[in-house]
Amino acid sequence: MAALLVTLQIALLGYFLFFAFFNYLYAFASFFYRAPAKGRKPSGKTVAVVIVSFNEKEVLLETLSACSKLTYQNNVIVIGDDSKDDATYPLLQKWITEHGGQKLPEQLVTRHHENMDIWESPDKKHVIVHRHTNEGFKAGNLKEVIKYLRRRGIDYLFLLDADWRIQSDAIEQALSQLESHENLAFVQTKRAHYNRSSGIFQRSAALGEETEYEVELVGRQMMHHPILFTGCCTLFRVKAIEDAGGFTAGHLTEDIDLTNRLYLRGWNAQYLPSVSNEGEIVPSYPALIKQQERWAQGTARTFREFMKSVTQSVHLSWGQRLSLIRQNMYYTTAVAIEISIVLAFISVGWIIIWPESYQANLYVLYMSRIALPYTILLLLALASNFLPMLITIVKRRTFRELPFVLLSTWLSWSMLHTYFWANVKGLLGVKSDWFKTPKTSGKRVRVSTRHNPFRIAVNMVTLCLFIALYALEWYTYGWINPYAYFWIPAMMTSVFVF
Repeated sequence: MAALLVTLQIALLGYFLFFAFFNYLYAFASFFYRAPAKGRKPSGKTVAVVIVSFNEKEVLLETLSACSKLTYQNNVIVIGDDSKDDATYPLLQKWITEHGGQKLPEQLVTRHHENMDIWESPDKKHVIVHRHTNEGFKAGNLKEVIKYLRRRGIDYLFLLDADWRIQSDAIEQALSQLESHENLAFVQTKRAHYNRSSGIFQRSAALGEETEYEVELVGRQMMHHPILFTGCCTLFRVKAIEDAGGFTAGHLTEDIDLTNRLYLRGWNAQYLPSVSNEGEIVPSYPALIKQQERWAQGTARTFREFMKSVTQSVHLSWGQRLSLIRQNMYYTTAVAIEISIVLAFISVGWIIIWPESYQANLYVLYMSRIALPYTILLLLALASNFLPMLITIVKRRTFRELPFVLLSTWLSWSMLHTYFWANVKGLLGVKSDWFKTPKTSGKRVRVSTRHNPFRIAVNMVTLCLFIALYALEWYTYGWINPYAYFWIPAMMTSVFVF
């Protein structure tokens, strides 16, 4: 029993260190970033700016306004709309009629699409592709949009979610790189948030998300590891999407799913941090929980579906394979954390209840032998969680944001049970509906997503258990576990703060 407990704890530590290794690797590599060589002058080919919309009347006009300021002249604005509310589609109809647009005859549309409307302006530079259903979610929407683009002979698309305001010269910069390298499937650009300063919650959530673009993707670029398509603000080569089989309708994370399939087909990608687009950070804690649950469940599905293929891929080096596996496993750390917490309760309770037993004393002996290296490695794994955020602050020289490193960490850890349950559903292939993140256009308004009383109750129980666990560890070993300074505030955050 003692040997089994020690073995399991060491195995879990190794699991956490696997993720920590990449955190440190990308953080270190990000300091040596070199901008890509200047690409060739863009060819001037048509680029479709595709805006995906689902009941998002609050933000669409700002996004369309940003698109009207694009300096790349040969662009087509295509709105893929699935809206079912009473306001968004009429708003879009008004927008396109202001550009002289008209609805195409039904008999023409039904040759290629089912249950859809298509609107075009006379110069075909403003388009609405409206589905009367949200079947297949965002990926289902994009499949229909790509059909339309192919009939138009358009080779490139710059993808935006409805709340993202594109940088005016984004297309020129991204297209220059895409056309200079035939093996590039896409160029991912940076995402920042225009409403990050609207409150403590928004600052904390934004810091965690923006760190991916300031550190993670920069480090990946330097190490030549797979670049992630992160859902939007991405310039695509349409034929690469088709070569990979297109978007998977119904997938909760169509971005990481497509990233896997593109790399497995031998395509590459590039990150371009010189292009920074602005969007809206999630407006409330309950909405963040639902968003993260969707991301975690979809990512767990990619782990289940692509683990074997990535491991055996002939197009990827072992470093690239491990990087992609780590991304597909990203949210499964919640499962390992839940197991480690259970083991902690078992070991501490065992020593307290049966302190004189042979196995309990043997366990204490084993742990005392490895105490120093185990503790050091445990602290290294812990530090890897917030080091990238510290580097982001140093790079930006926004040192007043240092307190938000702790807040952002607590915010992420407070969703432990959400991540765990989402992983279970994703790994088992449980189907879930699409959660649309509420949009407010940065305004301080009440959002519809509400706190879940059951979640609050579970987190309250968890908080009490953590307090008991760390108190017992202090009583037994005479020291306070450093993780106590993160788990207790994290659970207090989930119950009392937001």
